[in-house]
Amino acid sequence: MTPTLALAQIAGFETARATRHVSKAALAMHIADVTTPALHLKTYIPAGYLEGLRRYADLTPL
Repeated sequence: MTPTLALAQIAGFETARATRHVSKAALAMHIADVTTPALHLKTYIPAGYLEGLRRYADLTPL
């Protein structure tokens, strides 16, 4: 995944999250999709974004 594609996915999921039109399973997959390439490609991820997704999806305790 390229940094541009990762950022496009972040923008898409941010919109979906804001309108609550995304499932918890999709959020979990998105977190994995964004986190793994970001570590290897040093992709920019907005501060607090992944934590916010995890809390929203109830994947980690609040």
